[in-house]
Amino acid sequence: SEAFFLQENAHRLVDYFAGHPVEMVVYLRRQDEWANSQYCEFVAGGAVGRVDIPMEEWLQQPNVQKYLNYPTLLWKWREKIGLSNVHVRIFDRSEFRDGDLLVDFAQTAGLPQLLDLPRPEAGEQNDARLSAAHVELLRLFNKKPFASHESYFNFIEEVGTSITAWRHKNQLPTPKPWLLSVEQADALMDKYAELNAEVARNYLKRSNGVLFSQRSEIKKSASIYPEEILMIDSIYQRHAPQKQNTKDSLSQEANILKLEKQVAALTSKLSSDPKKNRSALAEKSVILDLKAERDTLRRQLIRSRNRVAQLYGSR
Repeated sequence: SEAFFLQENAHRLVDYFAGHPVEMVVYLRRQDEWANSQYCEFVAGGAVGRVDIPMEEWLQQPNVQKYLNYPTLLWKWREKIGLSNVHVRIFDRSEFRDGDLLVDFAQTAGLPQLLDLPRPEAGEQNDARLSAAHVELLRLFNKKPFASHESYFNFIEEVGTSITAWRHKNQLPTPKPWLLSVEQADALMDKYAELNAEVARNYLKRSNGVLFSQRSEIKKSASIYPEEILMIDSIYQRHAPQKQNTKDSLSQEANILKLEKQVAALTSKLSSDPKKNRSALAEKSVILDLKAERDTLRRQLIRSRNRVAQLYGSR
């Protein structure tokens, strides 16, 4: 998987197969297309490490730049299993055998029996469901707090499903998101041109050093409608942290005052002259019961005060 290949120590898996022949198949994608796709997934795909920074800032992060350096990623595997056992393929339909990714992988891996397995349903495939405008809107929502990690994942899933259904119902297009400008995309490919040529020559035996074909046509982003903004905000409200209202806060404060009076009364009764309260406090067990009740009220007082502090602190 992509996540596995990009894991810094993924190549160490080879150590568990010592004494056995190991080969690996990797699909490389144009850096501009990979960066665009990965960014959109981190922003709007329910990734654990959700992103809320602009694309240009994200591209400058050290980890992102490391992932875009393909020779460095491949070298770790090359050192482990040898150049001839590293099978580089290009993630481009025009380069797939029979124009089919699954066919291409099965043949490259020497596992034709994989093609006998059922293929995933259309709804189960990892296809983009939101346009660039929707991704950018979700980036702003990613800055907001959520009740929990699960709430965030549910929010992303509901948004994707709801927006897709609404646009389908209204016969509106949803082109795949593209957030890079032409200048950004060209600059990215220029930056890694020599490194890509190195991969082309060393792993694919392409003397001309051409690793990737030209970039696919960039489709214009779809417009976003007010109904969609309201829909996304409504979904967010269901997954946002729930806050007590002002009335609840005042109720807590009133409860605190009541408890304080009760504690004061009990303390006064316990500390008063025993001779004046002989009828009420004659038995030691009664005194112990009053002390226990007082301590219980004090604990309730502390919990109530903490609750009010949390309510005001969350505003």
